[in-house]
Amino acid sequence: MGLVFSIGMFLWLIFRNKNQKIQGFYAEKLADLNTQLENHKKQINTRSIGLNRYDFLKYNLLDALVVQHDIRL
Repeated sequence: MGLVFSIGMFLWLIFRNKNQKIQGFYAEKLADLNTQLENHKKQINTRSIGLNRYDFLKYNLLDALVVQHDIRL
């Protein structure tokens, strides 16, 4: 009876240790993803502000993108 209890306790400790490692790994990964998400949100916000400030009537993109035949690539 004591042997079965010892084996059970040993297996439970192994499982608990492995589970804690996995939880730590995924907590770190989640923190990294949240950091990346915040950086991307800041970039989107910055670009959105830039687009809102851009005056499309003043800087007409169609005139800027006129084909220039003398340029050879």
